[in-house]
Amino acid sequence: MSKSCFGKLPASVLVIVFLFFSIVAAGQAFYNTTNWRFSNPKQFGFAVSDLDFFDNNKGIAVGANGGIAYTTNGGTTWSYGNFSFLNFAGLQTSTSFQDVHFISSTTAYAVGSNGCMAKTTDGGANWSFVNNPLFRNARNVNTVWFLNENKGYIGGQHNTTPDLTPKLYFTLNGGATWDSIAAPTGGKTRVGYVNNPVGSFLWDINAKDKELYRIMFWDDNTGYICGSGLSTFEPIPNVSSTAPCNPTGTNTTTGSHHASLLWKFSNGILTDYSISKERLGYNGIYTTLPGACNYRYASNSIHTQTYKAMHIIDPNNVLLVSFNNNIVIRVNTAPGSITPNINAPGVNEIGTYQLLNAPTPPQNNSSALGAPIPANPVFGLSNPINIVKASNGKLLVPVLSPVLAPVNRMFTSTNNGTTWSEERWLPTGRNYSEFGGQGIDILPTGRIFIAGQNGVVADSIPGGQWASTYVQGTTGSFNKMDIADCNNIIAAGGGIIARTKDGGKTWDQVVRQDFINLNIGINSIAYATGNPAKAYFATSVGNIYRTTDMNIAPPALPTIDPVYSLSGFQMWDVATSGNDSVWVCGYTTTPSTAQNSRIFRSVNGGNTWTQVTAFPSNPSATNYLLRHIEFPTNLVGYASGTRDTIWKTTDGGVTWNKLPLPTPGVTPQITYNDMFALDANTVFLVGNGFPRKAIFRTTNGGSTW
Repeated sequence: MSKSCFGKLPASVLVIVFLFFSIVAAGQAFYNTTNWRFSNPKQFGFAVSDLDFFDNNKGIAVGANGGIAYTTNGGTTWSYGNFSFLNFAGLQTSTSFQDVHFISSTTAYAVGSNGCMAKTTDGGANWSFVNNPLFRNARNVNTVWFLNENKGYIGGQHNTTPDLTPKLYFTLNGGATWDSIAAPTGGKTRVGYVNNPVGSFLWDINAKDKELYRIMFWDDNTGYICGSGLSTFEPIPNVSSTAPCNPTGTNTTTGSHHASLLWKFSNGILTDYSISKERLGYNGIYTTLPGACNYRYASNSIHTQTYKAMHIIDPNNVLLVSFNNNIVIRVNTAPGSITPNINAPGVNEIGTYQLLNAPTPPQNNSSALGAPIPANPVFGLSNPINIVKASNGKLLVPVLSPVLAPVNRMFTSTNNGTTWSEERWLPTGRNYSEFGGQGIDILPTGRIFIAGQNGVVADSIPGGQWASTYVQGTTGSFNKMDIADCNNIIAAGGGIIARTKDGGKTWDQVVRQDFINLNIGINSIAYATGNPAKAYFATSVGNIYRTTDMNIAPPALPTIDPVYSLSGFQMWDVATSGNDSVWVCGYTTTPSTAQNSRIFRSVNGGNTWTQVTAFPSNPSATNYLLRHIEFPTNLVGYASGTRDTIWKTTDGGVTWNKLPLPTPGVTPQITYNDMFALDANTVFLVGNGFPRKAIFRTTNGGSTW
């Protein structure tokens, strides 16, 4: 039974409000700093993607779920809120912020998904929406750079134009109006057949279907833009796979023209330095030429990467670190620097391109694996998006922590990316010590700030110890939460149970290492009604657990023992009514062609159990799988799951009847993700049936919805 700390709320209190802004223009912003606060972790908990300080005191961090945090005391304390806005259709939506630029003591800009651009003019305390060219079509705005409070640049996805090509957008008046600079055309790349009469083709490198991910300026006149590598797979004539491989009259596609986007901005003109196979010295042919006459020029993993992490070494040299696959490339764009095109004799490509790190770089080919780069071990630069340079010349690149075997890492280089060293940036011995990071900045004093996973923030002076005021009482990924009263709350998922005894001010956790080792997940939890000592747990391997001392004072841990087990089952949800009545729903895991749902019932606090099996079996593997159960009273209960299926009992779970479907005959049918019974007649359901996302309510016990 779902509970609040005030008991069941009256129907007049529990209201879902849909706001219709009939006279409000799309793009209106909402920066909420009051309604929802992080209970764990603290100071805030959204994943940080970017961090920018204007001076030694004022800084802004942005990230997931519309999160914006700002500090006015050098990161000692942070204020934060959630940013949302009305999209072009007039619906309130959130964003995932990707970039922020703090340009003056009062003005900063942040950009993100769904065409979002936000602006503050008071140092981060309040934010407004900035209309921009990518807003109307809800395209991602990935990067922003302003030269002063009014003149700035943004970039992201293409704007659904017929040519599918992104542009560099700029404003001269703080976002009031916008203009654009078209994508430049790059060098030459060869596609087609290596040894077939149909031949090959020399194409121009373009930006079709690519994204801009980072804009950076060296000064007002010189900057660089980097982005993704894969573009559209373009058609070329198809040939037979057997000799003599004659044309078939149809088309196939090629990807050997792909090139990681890199543009140079110089005095208002964009020049393409995108990283093609030819500019790296690869011809796209096996070391030993294949004999087949349908062999095509191929691509490789080096020239198709997405680059978000970029550092301008000087006006003519730029360093790039790929988002995946650990590729590091340094590009020289000085006037007169050229690279002979290996696939077009007599053609010189502008710029020189040096591959500094790659797991298995190909040697003048695309498919055979070459030897590692001499004297340079391969470094695991996982998902970097920022590079900064300390006053001593050291480059710093924080990276994300892997899900399996997590480890906190930052890569540093003292020779502009030629070689790298691995360092830590979080204090050791804490439950967040192996988190990863992506946002980084260096204050004028030289102090380094890094932020990342779950809002973790740490700082250090160069060569000093890393410190953090971050507090995380509990870790884990939680599936369910339940409330016994205003102070006692538990949440659980995987092998971790989080609990608070002071209404969420502080948390501790119970780690079931045996669950973790055996890959047992806690799917659901429930307190006995109003009893903070007794709780039940439903697991993914058919076990039901019980504790009678959940509220034991820390650091003591509660005793949690199994009270029921059924092999081959997943227990999905648990509900209680009173101190001794418990119900659990679940279904068989195998065989998938004959799954069936059951409800398990105890009226003596879990000491003994009975099974209710009066539910249809599942010949289609997706029918009638019960995942959620609610008992607002001892007699009335509801169960729901896949295929729009909702069942009801009025005799405490002894017998069950299928209720009318909320959306009969509509496909795909809804799979319900959660259910809340306010009382015996009022029930809420939420679920998905792509592309629909639905909330249903009944006020008459399920007769109508």
